[in-house]
Amino acid sequence: MASAPPVTAIDLAQFSEIVDNARTDDDRGQSTGVVATSNDGQPDAALKGSLMVWDADHLAWWERGRAETEAAVRANPRVAVMVRNVTRDKRTIRFYGEARIVDDAQYQNRVRAFDFDMIIDQWGESLSPGNEQREFWGSQAADQPGSRNTIGIKNPAVDALIEQVIFAKDREQLVAATRAMDRVLLWNFYAVPQFTYGFTRYARWDRFSHAEPLPKYGRSGLPSLWWYDAEKAARIGKRS
Repeated sequence: MASAPPVTAIDLAQFSEIVDNARTDDDRGQSTGVVATSNDGQPDAALKGSLMVWDADHLAWWERGRAETEAAVRANPRVAVMVRNVTRDKRTIRFYGEARIVDDAQYQNRVRAFDFDMIIDQWGESLSPGNEQREFWGSQAADQPGSRNTIGIKNPAVDALIEQVIFAKDREQLVAATRAMDRVLLWNFYAVPQFTYGFTRYARWDRFSHAEPLPKYGRSGLPSLWWYDAEKAARIGKRS
């Protein structure tokens, strides 16, 4: 029987290019996975497309829907991680170590304390921005634990434009100041934009109707602006 491979401490940063790009480089399918074993000896193998090199000592992945993997890790933290990226490296690389679950409460505490390198965040805006911009981008909020300025922006130009937005005397001034602030925020590359798809995807039976036109900023308006249409429902029949 073959013995287990020797486990040594290594700098994981040297594998970041191979690991971080394994999912996108190999178009033949998922190429990163985790194997964990619970206390009752039952193994759990799961593909992990979010696997990445976190720092020189840690790999990380996002545990979204695999309750079995999380349960196994909680019972027995020893795991094996496999990475295969034939585009950048011909080897199959295996890592052995102990996994630690960062739960929601720990994550929130780290966000409140700005104890992170990068996170996914969003700032809801209205058509009439105002005082909330100080909380989002203002220097005064940058060091306040729990503030919405998670980026930590301390920029006098942004502060001045925030005041222009808040104290705009009419709609024209508000739009001009908001657009100017938007350009400054984008130019400084504080964030990597995501979720820019301008539509809402949904599936429905074609037995509903709505008034035309829908509100410009109401997306689909579903369900508040739609109603059950008996005539349409009669045409498509009942669910089988």
